[in-house]
Amino acid sequence: MHETLTFLHTSSTPPGSAKAVEERDYQFGRLFGLFALLRSGKLLQPTSSVPKAAAIFAKAFTLALGLIERPYIRESAGWLVLEMLRGFDAASASLDWADEGRKAIREGIFGAAAGAAVKAWTPEKIAWTVYMQSNATVRSALTKDRRLTCTARQGRLVESVRGGAGGPEGRDAAERGQRRAARARAQGALSHTERAR
Repeated sequence: MHETLTFLHTSSTPPGSAKAVEERDYQFGRLFGLFALLRSGKLLQPTSSVPKAAAIFAKAFTLALGLIERPYIRESAGWLVLEMLRGFDAASASLDWADEGRKAIREGIFGAAAGAAVKAWTPEKIAWTVYMQSNATVRSALTKDRRLTCTARQGRLVESVRGGAGGPEGRDAAERGQRRAARARAQGALSHTERAR
């Protein structure tokens, strides 16, 4: 399993010279490969080697979360992460490494090393958190301040759900709007100058 995951990681990492379209193909390859590993059942099996199995799950979970950073694949990657949480929840009673798995989930979603798109309260992260809050097996990965009911988070959640500035899409839309407004102002100033001549 370790060799399979390593191969998937290396073969789905685009070379530095890859064009944007090629990079996208690599990312989709990683997404489909991780889905295949998860659906095969091999990723969430009891094993005699607890540290190795936990490390494999942590690496696969980290790779899935890494896909969230790509806007064109975010929704599908969010679904993959949710499926991994569901799979872990269903299998955890038989896993000797369940505690290590919960730690990987907690660190991946809420840890300091999480990427910007994972740290933001996007619809995907809200879905994961709602699932985690409603399932006892993974609920322990949530401390009180990470729960959706935390008052400090409510404003950002409302913005994210409404597609406002709370999430990456909202920030991107706001930036695009500002750029359009700046271009319109520049064009207006230019046409005013031409008329003055």
